[in-house]
Amino acid sequence: KSSGQLLSDSECDGLVDAMDAHSASRGWDQRYPLAGYTREVKVSDMPDALALLNASLESKLLPAAAASFGLEPSSLRVNEALVVKYDAVSGHNALPVHCDFSLLTLNVALSPRDDYEGGGTWFEHSGEVLLCGRGEGLLHPGGLTHCGVPVTRGTRHVLVLFLLSTTEPQLGGRLQAIGAAAGTKPQFAGGTPRPPADLALSCAALERAVATNPCDAESWSQLGHNRVH
Repeated sequence: KSSGQLLSDSECDGLVDAMDAHSASRGWDQRYPLAGYTREVKVSDMPDALALLNASLESKLLPAAAASFGLEPSSLRVNEALVVKYDAVSGHNALPVHCDFSLLTLNVALSPRDDYEGGGTWFEHSGEVLLCGRGEGLLHPGGLTHCGVPVTRGTRHVLVLFLLSTTEPQLGGRLQAIGAAAGTKPQFAGGTPRPPADLALSCAALERAVATNPCDAESWSQLGHNRVH
């Protein structure tokens, strides 16, 4: 957890305003369409937010992340960047227990603490819930099991960066990400899985993923969905 702000109040406002404008005109990213999950917009889909983020990455965000884990800032890459909204009124207010595909995940709080109640990131290994003030960052290895604690009042906005490194290939994790993207998806509302994009590719990637890292439960789970399909 950072000891101070990584983004200024005006930078936080700029990212939230860009998300509000995009969601009003073009809607939300649809990866989590169910109540109980967050809503989010990709920064790459918002030109003003992307320009703001690119400037902050070079000057502040990547150097801070690299220094914390003994990496060179030049080795880090943003695989995906999201502005995420936790909203108590709509019920899109939490994220379930999961692991990220990233080497490192950096969350930067965009909302003042008095805008909401609840929230924060819970970590399974310690049982801790960590919550940042506006502009502060929380950095963790993507493989740590965690969840987004439900927001019970108001709205909480977070910038989420999934970071990879050119010096840490994470072969098993990347194979798992390819396999999951190409494979079948469980249908939460009941019944039939959605058709896979490429079942043969998905199975081949996932079989290599579990051979590389047999302890990765997400690879086994996705492979199981494929087999059921």
